[in-house]
Amino acid sequence: MIRIKRILKLFLIILSIGIVAYEVHLLWPSIGWNAMRVLEIGAFVFGVFISIVIFVSYLMSQSHRLKKAYVSFPPEMKKDVDKFRDNNLLIPELGTESLKAGEKVDTEVKKKIAKSSYCFVIITEYISPIQKKEIREMKNQRKEITPILIDGTKPPMQLSDYVPIHVESSSLSSLLVGN
Repeated sequence: MIRIKRILKLFLIILSIGIVAYEVHLLWPSIGWNAMRVLEIGAFVFGVFISIVIFVSYLMSQSHRLKKAYVSFPPEMKKDVDKFRDNNLLIPELGTESLKAGEKVDTEVKKKIAKSSYCFVIITEYISPIQKKEIREMKNQRKEITPILIDGTKPPMQLSDYVPIHVESSSLSSLLVGN
């Protein structure tokens, strides 16, 4: 997705430069060259340049506005994750909780992880098979993963290369919500 955005931005810049060059080529023979005409053309080119800069800046800022976080969590952590969602620190793409009847788990998990900028994995003593699939998919998509280990849990083998956050279950909601 990022590659497509970069290609689109580059295309727009090249298109804008091409339009300006084409306009200059058409106007060149018909211009009665005097100081005022040169100023008008300079103002036109400057205006086009500033418009392109503003447009490209806007496109670049869009990628930083809405960050989505994929939160993989065990069922017993639902209450804390709901607080995280309610406070809208990030827009969560919550694991399998939001699946609708009839949707394929693997397909939907892949889509949601692909949309996410960050991936959090809340780990208790037991890791469900779905969490294992989610972790595998996060690694396949090379996402930034932050393991959150609850009550001294050891990280699973799949996440041993990542630096975890250690929290007590009583303070998880303050970590997620930022209180």
